[in-house]
Amino acid sequence: MSGNYTSLRLFEELRDAGVISKDVFNDLCDKLGRLLKKIDSTEINWSDIRDEWDFAHVPETERVIPMNAANLCPAPTEVVEAINTFRTEYNKNVSQQERTAAGALAIQDARYAIAEELGLVEPLGDGEPVPDVVDLAIVRNASEANNALNAGYSPWNPDGLDNIVIWNENHPTNYDAWWLRGGRTANEEGGLFEIRVVTLPENASSEEIETAFASQMNERTKFLTFTETSNVSGIRIPRSVISNLFKKANELSCHLHVDGAQTWGAQKVQLSLDEAADENTFLKCHSFSASSHKWFCGPKETGILYMDPSKAANFTPSIFAYDYKITIPKWNELPNSARRFELLGQRDDVNIVAMLVEQDFLTEIGQEVIEERIKYLATNLKTELQENDWDLTTPLDENLSHGVVISKVPDKPGQPSLYDYLYDQHRIATSSSGGIRICPHIYNLEEDIDKVVSAMNTWRNLP
Repeated sequence: MSGNYTSLRLFEELRDAGVISKDVFNDLCDKLGRLLKKIDSTEINWSDIRDEWDFAHVPETERVIPMNAANLCPAPTEVVEAINTFRTEYNKNVSQQERTAAGALAIQDARYAIAEELGLVEPLGDGEPVPDVVDLAIVRNASEANNALNAGYSPWNPDGLDNIVIWNENHPTNYDAWWLRGGRTANEEGGLFEIRVVTLPENASSEEIETAFASQMNERTKFLTFTETSNVSGIRIPRSVISNLFKKANELSCHLHVDGAQTWGAQKVQLSLDEAADENTFLKCHSFSASSHKWFCGPKETGILYMDPSKAANFTPSIFAYDYKITIPKWNELPNSARRFELLGQRDDVNIVAMLVEQDFLTEIGQEVIEERIKYLATNLKTELQENDWDLTTPLDENLSHGVVISKVPDKPGQPSLYDYLYDQHRIATSSSGGIRICPHIYNLEEDIDKVVSAMNTWRNLP
């Protein structure tokens, strides 16, 4: 069994190295084996999948239904229990020997498993050793990754005439942060570079989205960056549009960075630097960031940053500390790869192992299956909202949206907000971003969609 799953192979290695006891190893195999064996990817029973989460076993009157995946997702129960078991064992020995042995193994295995899912490396054969992956860094979250780029970029021209092109719906870590780094709009003075903000027209088509960004780019554009799926409107930038913008960015020697906070774990992501790769399949960019605590259903304070190795040297890390082998490179000999963003000092080794376990769980279901399930639930939700006269911000077109669904909310003076009402009266966790933001995931069922729309209608009809 342990030959089939990267996480269990890692636990075997840790057992053989004396990092964990045989009893703990057997306990971990039992917990994770039960979880992974329950999944039949040929015929998914979504009620059974839901049962893998704690909230599904809370009495209905007390249960909080998570529908805020754009913000935070719970992890499956047996993943949490296994990681807690491992954390207790790991806490018994804080020697440098254990730190360097276990930590280095964990991050290397986690990197490879995630890189495989992202299409960056090929699957390993049985018994094949895990190679090092240098183009993918495990960081603390997408916020840290985004800031590593906007704070670290150094080849600005001193005349102040360089520019960047950003979407007005970017996350603050990829929007406001650019002002913090010295950028200014054309109407502002004294900037290190010009910030060109793209605002999409209402009900924009794929062609209009592409034109909105491309028209702002020129030979002095150093950066083009946007979130693949907006957390404030639910608008998704189609793969074909990203492919065309990537080609233009290359023509202009411009860096294209994609914030994948609402993408990783929700969609099948195949990263590529090949302009000839299929434009509807591959996500083409020079860098990509994401957090594991969102759609990936992983641990908090872990995330990823992919970096085109030919671009890495353009960025000076804002953190300079030792790596997982407790070594520090010379300040002027940093790795010319994503590895320069992993010089972060002490990390939570156990959380990185949790990423590996969660990747095994999602891989067993199948990322394409997960993507289709989220699309199905989100489409049902949008359809029900529209049929009940809610004013959707998110496009109905599946090519222009995915799991993030946002509706405008009417003013109801004297009444609790819809966001608070859904939680306080119906125990549904959503977000107030952009109006009301509802994000169903694989642990949700069709009945959850019916329940949230019915509750919204009840709130709207309150006197």
